[in-house]
Amino acid sequence: MENQSSITKEPKEEQGPKEEQEPKEEQEVFRITPEIGSYYATTFYTRKTGTYLKKNEKYYTTNPLVYVGKCIEHGSDGGFGDNAEYWEIFENDEGKKEIIEYDYEGKRVFKEIKLDTLENKE
Repeated sequence: MENQSSITKEPKEEQGPKEEQEPKEEQEVFRITPEIGSYYATTFYTRKTGTYLKKNEKYYTTNPLVYVGKCIEHGSDGGFGDNAEYWEIFENDEGKKEIIEYDYEGKRVFKEIKLDTLENKE
């Protein structure tokens, strides 16, 4: 399993991570639609390799991953193009729901978290 030592349960600001929270190394993240019932951490990617047409895109970040919990719902406002809005709803370990919106630039990324990894970290 990949190193998940930079995952935090602290809330994040939408404008970006605080400097003191940044991990020291880059890690691979995924531009995916989370699966309902699975657990995730999220951030924004800072580097991309490959191309969409060759289907070899990979995403990396030096931003900290923020644990958001179990994905419980997908959402959309039904708009098209620049007017479309998409989000995911997560439920954290305390039962609090949090809406995670996708950004206009498409840099929102996720990483699936195995429960045993998070429990062993604490």
